[in-house]
Amino acid sequence: MKTLLSGLFLLSFALSRGQDVPPTSIPLEKTRTSLLSKDSSSIIYEKSVTNFRLFLNYSAKQNFKLKLGDHPIDLPSGEKTSADLKFEHLPNSPALIHLATSNDPTVQRIDIPNTLVSDSNVSFKPLTGKNFPMDRAFTLMARFKTTFPDGTLAAVTSPGNKWERGGKTLFLKGGQLTYDVGWEGAVSGGQKINDGKEHIAVVTGTDKGGISLYLDGNLIQKSKSLTSKDKVGHVFKIGSTARDFGGDFRDGSIDQVLFWKRSLPQKDIRLMAEKKTNQLNTPDFHWKKTSSSPSGPKPDLLTKVPHPGFSTTISIAKTPGLTIHEAWLQPLEVSDHKSIISVWDDNSFKRGQKIYQQLCVTCHGTIEKEGSIPIALKFHEGKFKNGKDPYRMWQTISKGYNMMMPMPQFSTRQKYDVIHYIREEFLAKHNKGELTKIDDAYLNALPKGISGIEEKESKKTPPPYDMMDFGNYLFWTYQIEPGPLNDRVNIAQKGLAIRLDDGLGGISKGNSWAIYDHDTMRLAAIYTGDKFVDWRGIAFDGSHGTHTSITGNRILLTKDRPGWAHPKTGSWDPIRVKGKDGRLFGPLPKDWVSFKGLQITESGPLLSYKVGKVDVKEKILKRSQGAFQRIIWAGPGDGSIKIRLAKHGGPSP
Repeated sequence: MKTLLSGLFLLSFALSRGQDVPPTSIPLEKTRTSLLSKDSSSIIYEKSVTNFRLFLNYSAKQNFKLKLGDHPIDLPSGEKTSADLKFEHLPNSPALIHLATSNDPTVQRIDIPNTLVSDSNVSFKPLTGKNFPMDRAFTLMARFKTTFPDGTLAAVTSPGNKWERGGKTLFLKGGQLTYDVGWEGAVSGGQKINDGKEHIAVVTGTDKGGISLYLDGNLIQKSKSLTSKDKVGHVFKIGSTARDFGGDFRDGSIDQVLFWKRSLPQKDIRLMAEKKTNQLNTPDFHWKKTSSSPSGPKPDLLTKVPHPGFSTTISIAKTPGLTIHEAWLQPLEVSDHKSIISVWDDNSFKRGQKIYQQLCVTCHGTIEKEGSIPIALKFHEGKFKNGKDPYRMWQTISKGYNMMMPMPQFSTRQKYDVIHYIREEFLAKHNKGELTKIDDAYLNALPKGISGIEEKESKKTPPPYDMMDFGNYLFWTYQIEPGPLNDRVNIAQKGLAIRLDDGLGGISKGNSWAIYDHDTMRLAAIYTGDKFVDWRGIAFDGSHGTHTSITGNRILLTKDRPGWAHPKTGSWDPIRVKGKDGRLFGPLPKDWVSFKGLQITESGPLLSYKVGKVDVKEKILKRSQGAFQRIIWAGPGDGSIKIRLAKHGGPSP
């Protein structure tokens, strides 16, 4: 429901009437920070920055050096030469530079050595993973204490931020000790250990892939086969796994980590719990917490930036013959905006169309039908108030504006897909004054993406109504026959749908149904097919002004009129409330018909109701020999009663 409600505000760019709402988007030029100073032959920018794009345009009579922190980068000489550089230094990753120049537009990757640092509170510089084999016999021990329920003790994993196949990690998950092998499975068990007390965690592996997990000397879980081949390039970390898995260790301390390239027996595990590690064979790796970091100070972790990372500074020493014409910084985004927009095609349009029709249409409507929020921008004729180029539209979807909520559930690509659809379907065809130009200059000014982050798109899970088991009966409002929503449309306002075939999954997984309207006590429809309804409506697909309609083969229908004649007068003319739209609402008078309830019997559902003073019960049996049977029992009464069996001139059983 939360997602549905947020969807109601998708892309509400218009201002409230009479209200001055400040913009939430900025133009591309304001995303840049100029580095130019009075001295055009040097740059000194001592402010700490991270994860940025640096663009330079200069004239130089000789090669010169740009320094990022202590790392020098050679830049070529030339007249009106440009250099376009990306700097990334994410937690648990080495600092990385991508550089292209007008002299050599091929993007060059530069890994800055000795810059791999963890953002956990454990002072440990990752080591090469080949010295910590975990796809054969091994023993890993960690002595620790913490009050936080999640966090890594030790891991062999990617040096970057991604949890991937081949990774292994010993960590706390929900307070329990857990050992996970990437995409293969996990074992966990024992009591909650985020109690601030010291614990000894041990995991052992065998050459055949068996795993045993110990806590404080006791075996708590095991698996006969839980392994995968170690991946070349992985590293050994203490206190951290990956940005997207395991979590960083916090609110406590890891005091000791040991590793053996063999599987120790349980008696040795007990010695560890008794702190008698001096009686064990010498480990292949032994780490103990010290009062100061053995690897020296690490750079500051900047967190109040779009994407946290370790800091650096920028400088170019005063160089004879160097004139800097242009120099600016721009924050990196998760994805590269140019690479997304520059490949817009029919597939992008179709993906955007699907998103628009599922969410945006509710508020913004279409050319044919106005949306549900009057102040929401009509894209085919309105004026944008929060910026109309693709990048500013992307910011509007990302940050929200006026009545519109931010849409974090969509990836950068998905947001640009719906922007592409809006531009092509509404602006290019009907509102060209709001259609901005996209050329090379615009594309080259867009933010670049961080290579170390893989943006995840919202999961394409089935809609909730498709996964839910409603049971075999569902009260709802059903449109019985197709057609416009005028005063003659056939709608069962208080419809009771009943599944007529056997099987699991509830009413939505059936293939034959009956619908009663207990306002009028008519059998509105019997129908068959591979789809229960079209799932239109505010509670299902979020659409407004629609009614959930039955689909498939309509075998029997009745009009939106009483199912029984008035027991005293014999009249078929309904006595019901007429709405402004001309349609009839509400039940017939109780002295005419009244619904009593639904009983579940061994042979199927049994409806109970009254026609005047006559008690009536009825049921429909499942299909047999190609026909459905409707069985009606009528109790004693003073006179005759009449029933409407089917719509005259319509489908017949």
